Amino acid sequence: MQLQSSLLIGAPGGFAVDRVERHSLVTAVGIDKTAKSYWYRDQQVSKDLIEKFAPRVTGWFGNESPFAFTMPDQSYAENVWRFMGGTPAVASLYQARAGHTLIGEIGVRKIREKSLVMTQKCIDWVDELGMKLNSPRPAQLRGGSVVFDFASAGDVCRELNRRKFFCDHRPGAGIRIAPHFYTKSEEIDLLFGELKKIRGGTGH
Repeated sequence: MQLQSSLLIGAPGGFAVDRVERHSLVTAVGIDKTAKSYWYRDQQVSKDLIEKFAPRVTGWFGNESPFAFTMPDQSYAENVWRFMGGTPAVASLYQARAGHTLIGEIGVRKIREKSLVMTQKCIDWVDELGMKLNSPRPAQLRGGSVVFDFASAGDVCRELNRRKFFCDHRPGAGIRIAPHFYTKSEEIDLLFGELKKIRGGTGH
């Protein structure tokens, strides 16, 4: 079983977990694009599982003889080193560490509580403007993102970004926004107010 989480609180008790992946991109206030893998099963089972995988994204650290420099041909290491890539981006790791420090100081539970309030505010706006909600509505099912769609959503998203209201658009899904602990309630109002102007053909 594989679980993925940006903010993992402790070991995943009660699960027969083969691997847990953690990344610091966006949600943990990091821009490092790094990832870590943790193996929770006993060594023998983990080793059996490890040998079954041949990562497509790889590098010289994952080679059984890294200093042979045989890349792009890959002979994977027999242990967890096979999941390593190339030389880590050290500067990015320091950025990630600062993000993790902030998360720890504030507390994951407090961030989650605020996230539910902010995402609900976004959903209320989506309903008011008659747009289609494409992410979960119930609080217990919601993550930190709200995704909504409407005709010409891609064009509106590009215009929002041009006006420095940053969001992104995924074809077939819609506009995606993700308020975090540093987002103010009034900033959500400003975003949807600007979106309303653009859809109405005003405010240029």
